[in-house]
Amino acid sequence: YTDTFQIPYFIVTLAEHTEIKETLLKIINEDEIPVKMDTNQNIYKTDFFESKKARLYYKIIMPLIDKSLRKFSGIIEYDKLVFDKRSNIWYQQYNKLDYHSWHLHGDARWSIVYYVELSEDSPGTQFKDCITSKYISPNVKEGDILIFPGWMLHRSPPNLSKKRKTIISCNFHYYGNHSVKV
Repeated sequence: YTDTFQIPYFIVTLAEHTEIKETLLKIINEDEIPVKMDTNQNIYKTDFFESKKARLYYKIIMPLIDKSLRKFSGIIEYDKLVFDKRSNIWYQQYNKLDYHSWHLHGDARWSIVYYVELSEDSPGTQFKDCITSKYISPNVKEGDILIFPGWMLHRSPPNLSKKRKTIISCNFHYYGNHSVKV
């Protein structure tokens, strides 16, 4: 036993963020999706529960996410990058006091959170150290992509900002050579 636990996360800044932000937000804002909530979340708007077929932002963001993940692949070698077909990609918007409680992404090897809108006083994703129960809060900013193991306990804490927070998230797997460069 050790009292130190580290979350293996990585942060990559999306170079094209300023070019695509307004287009992504326009698509999301025009999306008229009824939000289905449960006791684990209070999210203003999400398309997680809806059909994955007509995601207009998919063609804009996925090639850029793929390009960014290839930077990440300098650390983890792989033969094939595969996005999870079951949950593929979704957005979530948080107004003041909205949150998503502690959860996992099932059997996803890796998950990402792309911060489309994130004011300086909005919280990013938090992880919980399973040994010490301390919170780990990566230093993310708008335009960043947070990459982490989908099986790690994480949450979006209550948004205390008056400004809306918008994220796009997805799960993915690497296949082939899984060695880590050191």
